[in-house]
Amino acid sequence: MAHFTGNFDWEKGVLWDIAFQGEETEEESGQAPIVTCLGLVDTGATITCISPDILHRLNLPSRGKMEMRNADEVIEKNLYFLSLAAVFGSMEGERDGPPQVSFDLLVATFNPGNSPYQALIGRDILHQGLLVLSPDGDFHFSY
Repeated sequence: MAHFTGNFDWEKGVLWDIAFQGEETEEESGQAPIVTCLGLVDTGATITCISPDILHRLNLPSRGKMEMRNADEVIEKNLYFLSLAAVFGSMEGERDGPPQVSFDLLVATFNPGNSPYQALIGRDILHQGLLVLSPDGDFHFSY
């Protein structure tokens, strides 16, 4: 079972460097764009959400709509199809082997405001493995 470890701050949360891959392009290369960003692990998020900036950089078309609930309201959000290209762990963390994963996701967008993260890593990713947080600020994710 592959895994990665790292450190986190209880006030800031668990932050991972993460890469998303869009759909193949019709350009000469035919390669799908890959965008890396900082993501906050959000155990309350049913699905992973990306910022409008990441959405724009991946140039993803809407694949439908879904009602989503936040603390205040229920809102309808567009859904987008992409691939999780890799999870790298936190910048301060150690990486044991190549923590490469690849699976397809339906994601929605969220407004990150002034926060440094551009993705909310939801339970759709977390249920692929086991996340353990220790009181001393270490995390371990096995998948």
